[in-house]
Amino acid sequence: MNISLSPELEQFIQQQIQSGKYSSPDEVFTEALDLLKQRNQEKVDITTQANTIVRSEKGMNHTRLINFLQEGNWKAANKANQYIFWMFANSFFEVTEEDVTNFPCKDLRTIDQLWVQYSNGHFGFSVQMKILQEIQDKEKSQYNNIDNIRDQFGNQVGWRVNNEWIHHSDLKFGNNLSS
Repeated sequence: MNISLSPELEQFIQQQIQSGKYSSPDEVFTEALDLLKQRNQEKVDITTQANTIVRSEKGMNHTRLINFLQEGNWKAANKANQYIFWMFANSFFEVTEEDVTNFPCKDLRTIDQLWVQYSNGHFGFSVQMKILQEIQDKEKSQYNNIDNIRDQFGNQVGWRVNNEWIHHSDLKFGNNLSS
């Protein structure tokens, strides 16, 4: 089979071989195909129905979370999410900074993708990160210390009302999100 490659792709393959990581173009292509298959499988796992097993690094079952998200029951989904964090932390009611640091990346990515998918982009860790980055970029001069940035973020995502942090039990979980 004759395949022609763009000059950029040829250069990339040569650089990979020269780096010593691969010994032939076949190895580079094999690795690329494996990564593509893995990426596509992760997408399939995330976009399937609730009765399908979703990828988890530690074998966590995310079915309850998926069911609540599919129903748009954000409060119950948040509690299911909290339960998942507690299970990984092996501690109910307290998740430490170390627990968060050690939380499996694959599960974090899965949870984020589920929230983003079922909330039409309204909820998820990546959504919160985008909001935080926008606040930091837009308000560098006005919110130049971490406390001000944190407060502005809390105001924007609804965790602060009238400039006061609200208790978790007082959070409002609306069920009428538009896409």
